[in-house]
Amino acid sequence: MDRSAGRGRVHGAQLQAEAPEPALRLLSDVLRLPRLRLAARATGADATVLLAEIAHIEASSDGGPRSNAGLSDADRDAYENLLLLCPTHHTLVDKQSNSYTVADLRDWKKEIEDWVEAQTGKKVTAVTFAELQVICQALLASQGLGSTLMIAVPPAEKMTTNALTARVGSFMTMGLAQAPQVANYLQDTATRLDPTFPRRLRAGFVHQYDHLHEEGLVGDALFFGVLKYAVDSATPASASHVDAFTYQAAALAVLCHLFQICEVFEAPVANA
Repeated sequence: MDRSAGRGRVHGAQLQAEAPEPALRLLSDVLRLPRLRLAARATGADATVLLAEIAHIEASSDGGPRSNAGLSDADRDAYENLLLLCPTHHTLVDKQSNSYTVADLRDWKKEIEDWVEAQTGKKVTAVTFAELQVICQALLASQGLGSTLMIAVPPAEKMTTNALTARVGSFMTMGLAQAPQVANYLQDTATRLDPTFPRRLRAGFVHQYDHLHEEGLVGDALFFGVLKYAVDSATPASASHVDAFTYQAAALAVLCHLFQICEVFEAPVANA
């Protein structure tokens, strides 16, 4: 990618923890690669170091490696045109752009996405009340919001209303498989411990949803942004990649349950 492009764009800089742009946030956190493969773990003297870099599949500027003059700036910085690479391979693919083609890099990206989806799917079936408790406790707001009527809406209908694509659909299917267990957990906790628990959980999700929406995230980016918030809020920095996927699966189950009963995201007009 072109490392000399102007200020304010997504570049091949080292991933940072502070408020990245929407496309950078989506890429780095949904794929979970910094934690899994592209990070040097903390030592007794130093913190964890993120080594991943954002690479453009088609160049970020005219004349860059694999450039496409027909792409707008927005398309160049869109999720679909971004790939996480280690610094060595980032340099390699840009300096040997004839050998590493657009098709090659898109294949790499697809392999990564398929792997992440598969790992999450393996963990969804193993989610228990214990993992749900960790996720929900991390997301509780101090005060609850009034609940909706909690009428389940066909996921496909609500996905269309919120401009969610098949990319979210596969994750939605996984998460909804555990929706009954999430409902049981919330009812059990509200009955035995805290009647405000479901409303406070909803408030935590809605607050982040509103925050990301105000930042300009919509559609798939908004869904994965809310999921990222849930995962990052609950996952300990010391978690192994196996544990990280377990927490991601639990967070996905909670989010999809709330999505289905119209506690988070926009309801279809007939159900609003």
